[in-house]
Amino acid sequence: MKWLPPVVALLVGLIGGYLLSGSREPGGRVVVPPVDSEQVLTVELADGGSTHSLEDAVGRSLVNNVGITAAWLASLQEQTPFDQIGALYARLQRASPADFSAILESLGDSSQAINRLARSMLATKWAESDPVGMLAYVESRPHRERWRLQKGLFGAWAKSDASAAYAAAQSVVDVRFRSLAIQAVVRAVAVEDATGALQMAELLEDPRSRNMSIQAVVQAVAAENPQRAIEIAEAQMAAGALRYAPHLFSDIFSQWASRDATAARQAALAMPDSPMKVKALSGALQQWVATDPMAALGWLEALPVDSSVYNSRKAVFRQVLNQDFDIAKAFIEAESDPVSRREILSQLYVNNLAWNRSYEEIESMLDWMGSVATGSLYDQKVSDVLGAMAESDSGRAVDFMLQMPPGNARMNALGTIARIMAGQDPVAALAFAQSLEYEDEKRRALSNIGNQLPRHGVANASELIASSEDPLVQQQLAGRMVGEWGKYDRNAALAFVESLSDDQARYTAVGSILNHWIQSEPVEAMNYMQAALPQDRLSSNLSAAFSQWARQDPAQAVVWLDQLPAGARAQQANIYNRVAQAYVQHDPMAASEWIGALDAGPERDATVKVLVNHISKIDPEAGFIWAATVSDGNDRRNSLNQVVRGWVQADPAAAYDAVIDATIDASEKELLFKMIEQSQTK
Repeated sequence: MKWLPPVVALLVGLIGGYLLSGSREPGGRVVVPPVDSEQVLTVELADGGSTHSLEDAVGRSLVNNVGITAAWLASLQEQTPFDQIGALYARLQRASPADFSAILESLGDSSQAINRLARSMLATKWAESDPVGMLAYVESRPHRERWRLQKGLFGAWAKSDASAAYAAAQSVVDVRFRSLAIQAVVRAVAVEDATGALQMAELLEDPRSRNMSIQAVVQAVAAENPQRAIEIAEAQMAAGALRYAPHLFSDIFSQWASRDATAARQAALAMPDSPMKVKALSGALQQWVATDPMAALGWLEALPVDSSVYNSRKAVFRQVLNQDFDIAKAFIEAESDPVSRREILSQLYVNNLAWNRSYEEIESMLDWMGSVATGSLYDQKVSDVLGAMAESDSGRAVDFMLQMPPGNARMNALGTIARIMAGQDPVAALAFAQSLEYEDEKRRALSNIGNQLPRHGVANASELIASSEDPLVQQQLAGRMVGEWGKYDRNAALAFVESLSDDQARYTAVGSILNHWIQSEPVEAMNYMQAALPQDRLSSNLSAAFSQWARQDPAQAVVWLDQLPAGARAQQANIYNRVAQAYVQHDPMAASEWIGALDAGPERDATVKVLVNHISKIDPEAGFIWAATVSDGNDRRNSLNQVVRGWVQADPAAAYDAVIDATIDASEKELLFKMIEQSQTK
C-alpha cells in the first residue's frame, strides 16, 4: 500500500479543486488544477454535460481480471469526478505488477481525461511497487511516451529508495534520458533533504548534467523555502558548480511572491546590482503585473534607479505593454520625460498588439504613434504599423504609404510592405515594386522582396525574374537567389543565369555562384568564368570569390592563386591584396610566411602593404622592416612614411635608429629623418 498516500493526495486535490473552483467552461467542462507525474499527470475531467468519449479505447483488449475494460471506462463518464477517481482506485488495487504493462498499453496514448487519469494512477503504483520492472517497460517505449513516463518513475522511486533510484538513473544509456532521470531523483530527494540532493548532484562528472541537477534541487527547494533556495543557488554559483542561470532567480522569486509579494520584492531590491537581480525583480513582479499592471509599473517607476531596476523596467515594459494596447497607451502618454518615453516606446512591438485587430484599428495605432514618437523611432514604428496594416490588407496599406511624404518613414514602410507582400503573393509584390516612381524606392522594395522569393520555390521565382523586362528586377533579384540555389543544383542555377537578358544581372549572379563553386571545384569554376565573363567582370568576380574563400580557408585559397586564369592577370595584384587582408586578420604569422615566400613584384607588394598596415601599430619595428622590402619605389616610400609617422609618437629614438640601419636609398632616408625632426619640434 505504499502508493496509497500519493493517490489519497490526488483524490483530495482533485476533489477540492472540483468543489471549490466554482468555474466551469461552457458545455459543463471542469478544469482540474494540473499535477505533474510525481503527483500524477495533468487531468481534465468532464461531467455529464460534455461529450468526452473513449472511442479510441473501445475494441482494445483491456485487462479483464482487474475489471478494467473499454466499456467500464466509458461508463465512468456518467459519474462525478469523485466517483471516477474512487472507482479507478478500487480497480487498480486489484492489479499486480504483471498486469501493469498490459493495462498501460491498452489505455494507449489517448488524451481523454479518464484515460490520462488511469495511466497516471497506474504509473504511480507501478513505480513504487516494482520500479525495476517499470524501468524495463519504460525503456522499451517510443521516445515521446518514455519521456512522459520516466520522470514520474524516477521521482516516485526516489521517494521509496533514493540510492537505488539514483544508481538506476546514472545507468540509463541515452544521455538525454539519463539527465532527465537524475534530475527527477534529485528533485524528489530535495523536498526532504536538500543537502543530500546536492551531494548527489555534485557527484556527477558531466558538467551539464551536474548543472541541470543543481538547478533541479534549487527549484524543488524554492517551492517550500525560497530563501533557502536563494542561499543554495548563490553558494553553488560562488563555488562554480552552478553556471550562470539567472532564470532560476526568476522562478524562485515568482514562487516567493505567490506567498509574500512584499517580502519577495524587498529581497529582490536588496540584492547587489547584477543580471540575477534583474530576473529576481521580474519574478517577484510577475503575478502583480498579471493582475494590476499599471500599479506594478508605477511601483517600478518610483524606485531609485540602478542598472538592475532599469533593465527590470525594460523587461516588464516588454511583457505588459505588448499584451494590451490600451494599457500601453495610458502608460506612455503619462510619461512626460522624452527620453523615458522613447525608451518605453522602443519596447513596443506593434505586431503583437495588432494581432486579431481590424485594419481600421491598426491604422488608428499609426495616428497615435505620430503623437508620441519622434525622429528615427517614429520612422521605425511607422514601418512596423504599416507592416501590420499590410498583413491585414496589403492593397489599402500600399495606398496609405503612397500618400506619405518623402523620408525614412516612407522608405522603411515601403520596404516592409514589399517584404510582406512577397511572402503572400510574389507576383503582386513585384508589380508593386515596379509601380514605384522613383528608382531608390524601387531598389528598396526589390531588395526586401529578394529575401522572400526563394521561399515560394526556385522554379517559380526564377521564372518570375527571368520573364521580367525590367533590368532592375533582374539586377536586384537574380544574384540574391542563385547563391543558395547553386549550392545544391549548380547546373540549374547556371542555366537560369544564362537565360537572363540583362548583362549586369547575369555577371552579378555568376559571381554569386562562383563564391561557393570555386572552393569545391576551383579548376572548373575558373574555366567557366573565363569563358562566360568579360575581362573586367572576371577580375572583380574572382577577387570577391577569393576574398570569401580566404575568410573561410586562407591556406587553401593561397594555393590556388597560382592558377588564376590569364584573363585575370591585369588585376592579379588586387586579388592577392584581398586574400592577404583575410589571411592576415586570421593568422598574421602564417600569412607573413606566405608573403615572405612570394617573388618580388606587384602581387608581393600588394600583400606586404596589407601586412604593414596590420602590424605597424603593435610592432612598428617589424612593420618598418617589411615596408622596406616593397619593390615599387612609390609604394615603399608610402609604407615607410606610414610606419615612421606612428612610430615617432611612441619612440622617436628607435625610429631614428631604424632609419639609419635601413638598406634603402639615401633620398628616402632624408625624407624620413625630416619627419622625425619635425615631430620633435612640435
